Amino acid sequence: MKNYTPYTSHPTFKIVLSCLSILGLSFSYSNRIFAQEGQPLQVQNFDYWAELCSASLKTQTNQQQTQTDEEIIKAYEEAIKACDQAIALNPNEPVAWRDKGNAHFAIAQYAEALAAYSQAIRLEPKNSAVLAKRCASQSKLGNYQDAISDCETALRVDDQWDTVTRGFALYQRGVAQWQLSQGEKSLLEEALVSFNLAIQSNSDYSLAWATQCGLLTDLGRYDEALVSCERALQVNKDWGDRTAAVAWTNQGRILAKQEKYDLALESYNQAIAIDSKDEVAWTERGAVLYTIGKPGEALTEHQWALKISPNYSLALANQCATLNQLNKYDEALAACEKAIQEGDGRWGQEGVAYAWNHRGNALTGLSRFEEALASNNRAIALQPNYADAWINRGVALWYLGRFPDALAATQQATEINPNSSKAWFNFGRIL
Repeated sequence: MKNYTPYTSHPTFKIVLSCLSILGLSFSYSNRIFAQEGQPLQVQNFDYWAELCSASLKTQTNQQQTQTDEEIIKAYEEAIKACDQAIALNPNEPVAWRDKGNAHFAIAQYAEALAAYSQAIRLEPKNSAVLAKRCASQSKLGNYQDAISDCETALRVDDQWDTVTRGFALYQRGVAQWQLSQGEKSLLEEALVSFNLAIQSNSDYSLAWATQCGLLTDLGRYDEALVSCERALQVNKDWGDRTAAVAWTNQGRILAKQEKYDLALESYNQAIAIDSKDEVAWTERGAVLYTIGKPGEALTEHQWALKISPNYSLALANQCATLNQLNKYDEALAACEKAIQEGDGRWGQEGVAYAWNHRGNALTGLSRFEEALASNNRAIALQPNYADAWINRGVALWYLGRFPDALAATQQATEINPNSSKAWFNFGRIL
C-alpha cells in the first residue's frame, strides 16, 4: 500500500485551511489535496496557489521574530514554491510575480527578486509598489543608476502603492544616490534631499532618520547627525529590514569621531545587544578599542565581525591595523591583502586607501621598505588628503635614507591635519 502524509502533519496545513476557506472550499475537500509523501500538492487551481503564496508571506512576516534563520529561510522557500505553482498555472498574473519577488527579497535572493519584480512590471507597468521594490533590489545588487530610475518612475506614476509607501521609494532613491556618490559632496546632498523627503512623507520612519544620521556623519555635520539618530531611536518604528541597531551604530560612529570614546562604546554595546550579528557594530567597536590603546580587545571584536561576514573589507582592514599594533606583521599583511583582493567592497568613509595604508605599515614592520613606500603611495593616489598615509610614507622614506623626501611627506601630513600629534612628532624626529 502507498504511504500518504497525514494532512494534520503537513507543514502548511493551517495556511491551507485558511486558503480553502477564502476560496470557499470545504474541509472535506482539503483531505484530498495532499500529495504522496515527498511530492508536490496536486491542485490545479491558480487562486488556491496564489492565495497560499500570499498567506504564507503574511504569516511569515508575523512569525519571524521568534524563528531561527534556518526556519525563516525554509518558510520563505515554501512560499516561493507556492508562488511558482501559481505562476505555472497563470504566468500573466502580476500579483503572483510580485509575491514571489517579495519572498526572494526577504531571504536576500536579490537577483531572483529582481527577475520576479521585472515580470510583474512587464505585466503591470504602472505599479508604484513593485517599481519601488525593484529599485531596492537594484540597489542591493549595486545597480544604483537603475535603482534611481525605478524609484523615480514609481514616484512619477504614483499609483498602486499597496503596503509600500512614497516614503519607501524616496528612501530607496536616497540609498542609491548615496552609494553612487563615491563621497562627492553634491551627490551626497542629493541623497540627503531624498531622505528629508522620505521623513516628510512619514515622520515615524526610523530607518530613514537613522540613515540620514549616517549620511550627515559622512558630511561632517555631527550635531545634526546626532539629532537624527536620537529621533530614530525615540520614534522606534518602521525599521524595514533593519533594526534599531543601525541607529545605535551610527550614533557610536559620531561619538567616536568626536573622541567621546566611552559614550561611543556604550552605543555600540546597545547595537550589539539588539543585533548580535551586526558585523558593522562589532568592527567599529573594535576600532574604538584600538584607538584607546586596547589592541587585544580590539582584535577580538574584529574576529567576531569576520565570523559573521568573512569577507567584510573594513573588518579585515581593521584586523590588519590592529595586528600591526601588536607587531604581528605577517598576519597583518595577510589580512590587508585579503581585504584588498577578496573583500566585499564595504570600506567605510576612507575607502580602500585605508587597507593600502595599513598594508604599507605591515611591510615597514617587515623591513620591506620599497614595497611599503609603493603601498603608501597607492593609498595617497586613492585619497590625496589622507594624512595618515602621508605620515607613513614619510616613515618608509626615512628608513630608505631619503630624508628630504621624508620631511616633505610629513610636512604634507601636518598641513592636511594640523592637529595630528603623530605627524608633528615625526616631523621633529626627522629634523
